Amino acid sequence: MPTFLVEGLNATGEVTARGVFSGRNKYIYEAQDGSCFYFDHFPNNALKNFIYRVRFLCCYLYHILWADIIHYVWDAPNLKGLDLWLIRLLRKKIFVEWVGSDIRIPEIAKTISPFATAMYEHPGFEYKGLESYEKSMAIQRKFAAYGAIPMLYPEMDLFVDKQLFPKRYFTNQRLPVSHHQLSFPSVTTTKPLLVHSPTAPILKGSEYIISALNDLRSKYDFEFVLLTNKPREEVQAKIQSCDIFIDQIVLGAHGLAFCEAMAYGKPVICYIAEKVLENHFPEDCPVVNANPTTIHAQLEMLLQNATLRYELGVKGRAYAEKYHDSAVVAAAQLAVYKKERSVG
Repeated sequence: MPTFLVEGLNATGEVTARGVFSGRNKYIYEAQDGSCFYFDHFPNNALKNFIYRVRFLCCYLYHILWADIIHYVWDAPNLKGLDLWLIRLLRKKIFVEWVGSDIRIPEIAKTISPFATAMYEHPGFEYKGLESYEKSMAIQRKFAAYGAIPMLYPEMDLFVDKQLFPKRYFTNQRLPVSHHQLSFPSVTTTKPLLVHSPTAPILKGSEYIISALNDLRSKYDFEFVLLTNKPREEVQAKIQSCDIFIDQIVLGAHGLAFCEAMAYGKPVICYIAEKVLENHFPEDCPVVNANPTTIHAQLEMLLQNATLRYELGVKGRAYAEKYHDSAVVAAAQLAVYKKERSVG
């Protein structure tokens, strides 16, 4: 989450970072220290729309002039590249962090995950029409033209044109791990709580998860909570209280919920595709790797073994501290900023 990047950089004490966000929703975490500026999605009312756009543009341009380094997350605002042109004119460094459907290419995604074809062909797929080779390359070419340097998660690097970006850096999703109160699964629990919180059920493979759990109900006593369209605070509370967290089992890469669950000390079920595992993915990740074919067996394994759930929770917390803590990720990114500024 970009807010965590800003807070992590400020926590180093070496720099002052600020964030400007062109949209907000119920899932976003908003900084409380005044370091970030949030603008609602532009309303339909013509006058309010104009006022919102002017306010955002003024804040955005002010911070471009104020900053030494501009770090984009997702795509640049729709200013036809004028903002990137201005940053380049001012000889400031540009970094870009792509996180998902902004540059994901369906044809490549299908080679990463053998289950992605069915996902893309599903009539209810949440991102239908939003991902394409043409869109991805247009975004990449735009940033490449202005000398932007990508900072990428292991999955997203698989979609980047290496000729456009011979120089790339790897990073991880980040969150303040210490803010997540430890709550390891109890080894004495006789009715474990399982939580699945899909923002996009087709993309997450929710139908396969629900089908497997329905089949397992005849053999095991457990509670299952499906959280959809819920505020961030409610989702966080349920993750903190669960015994097993189920992320996605189709796409082949994890998101922030994966990190949050491990930060709370929970065993996490998620599908990490082989190509992602081979691409700068930490080898010591304690994920229970499951896909639509193996989800039934992996769920059964965890339902049978409370001790294993506890042990995976302990390993997950250590993993989150090592790879996903805001301070750790920010320190690594700060080192990259310094390195790139030194080369002009």
